[in-house]
Amino acid sequence: MEHHTRMPVPNISDLKSRLSGTKLDHWLSPALIALLLLVLHYFFIARFLDQFMHYDDSSWHVFMANFHMAGFDPLTYHVVTDWHMGYDILRHPLLAWLVWPLYAINSLLWQLTGANCVQFVCGALLFGCGYGSALLMRSILVRAVGTGRWTATLLTVFFLSFAYIMVSLIVPDHFCLSLFLLLLVIHQHATRSTVSTATQCLLYTLTAGVTLTNGVVVFLADIIFHGRDALRPRRLLAAYVLPTIFLLSSVLIFQRQTDSTTKWIKDNITKTEIVVENMLGESIQFHRKHILGDVLWHRPVIVRYLWWGSYAIEAAYAVIFVLGMWYGRRERLLWLLAAILTFNATLHILLGFAIDEVQIMTAHWAFVIPIATGYAVRRHKWLALPVLVITLYLLASNFYLLHRYLTWPLAK
Repeated sequence: MEHHTRMPVPNISDLKSRLSGTKLDHWLSPALIALLLLVLHYFFIARFLDQFMHYDDSSWHVFMANFHMAGFDPLTYHVVTDWHMGYDILRHPLLAWLVWPLYAINSLLWQLTGANCVQFVCGALLFGCGYGSALLMRSILVRAVGTGRWTATLLTVFFLSFAYIMVSLIVPDHFCLSLFLLLLVIHQHATRSTVSTATQCLLYTLTAGVTLTNGVVVFLADIIFHGRDALRPRRLLAAYVLPTIFLLSSVLIFQRQTDSTTKWIKDNITKTEIVVENMLGESIQFHRKHILGDVLWHRPVIVRYLWWGSYAIEAAYAVIFVLGMWYGRRERLLWLLAAILTFNATLHILLGFAIDEVQIMTAHWAFVIPIATGYAVRRHKWLALPVLVITLYLLASNFYLLHRYLTWPLAK
């Protein structure tokens, strides 16, 4: 009589272990992230391709008549096409200089091809910053928070599924670059025992040079992770005082060459509604009404969701986020996340800077949600399931609405 040996059925943990052992997670996760970013860039570039490949004054006017992406500005396209100090120099002291190499590359391509390749040149920078941001997020979750690689990938895709993160990654504004630099600052401090004064000087100069207020995050990270060492006179002078003098000097020198405007709130806006509908709502999941509308172009400041499930989703990711903040309360990284969130809430909600379009600032703070969520999932593995469900919902809903918006016919 023949005896048959029953093969053991592997469980989920065994399967994940085998996949990790074959290094599948090392290349599959980055590939999926790259594919998602490429798809987003394809639809955005395709929408305006004709206006730039056959570029003239009339095509620019057609582009501007159709570029209504919330409160984002397409200034980078303009600066890279015809370099000038187009940004608000007070808020972005070095940004025009940082994109000058893109102008040089685009000018060379224009001469060689006879077409304005600004979308592809800027798209390459945005893709690089977006992809780099995703890799930094995943590395922070694995190395600093202590999640597994598959959990880190899930939380990274969760982050990329946020509505205004999707938009920030593709629009020719400064937010994608700011996001990359902020995550780089967090990664440097959270995964290294010390950050040298020279490195801190470079991080502060670049981060504040792109968006002046984000320099505060660099200093907060230094204080939280290095304590009194961050306040030593030599470090303060070299890493902060001298770079600040340099940045302010550039502002004074070039201030007359730019039309700087600063947006503040109207006094009759309810701040509670701003937090629920815009900061924690629209930033993460689009409202179906007034999709990507601009408050300067027929969009009310407050737009409400049409389906109660949208509020349920918002409550779900808010609760998991709060749990993560609690479980990680003894970690320095969590202290930094709390400081970043407090700084942005103070700036935009309490002081009212750009509060009527706070959702476009998502790239400056929303990374605290997936990182803090990592602490909750690390504590309770089963929380990965609701995070997965939320991620799939956000991907489907936000991508559908964004795709539909980007494929509407252009107004001539």
